[in-house]
Amino acid sequence: MNDEDLFTVTVHGVKITWEGYTHWKRDDALYVAKKFLNMGFHLIEIRDVNSEKIEVLWTVRDKE
Repeated sequence: MNDEDLFTVTVHGVKITWEGYTHWKRDDALYVAKKFLNMGFHLIEIRDVNSEKIEVLWTVRDKE
């Protein structure tokens, strides 16, 4: 797995560590982010590891 394929998940400004990992492939990052959305968090970002560009942004509107 190279860094081009990796993403971080940030919840309310805090980068997440889930089961010991801090970077995931896109589908896995979406899975982790969805877990936090289901727990009631509502400001979730998925960012590309290299560029730090936000690829996915979920806010309180996405929770409804």
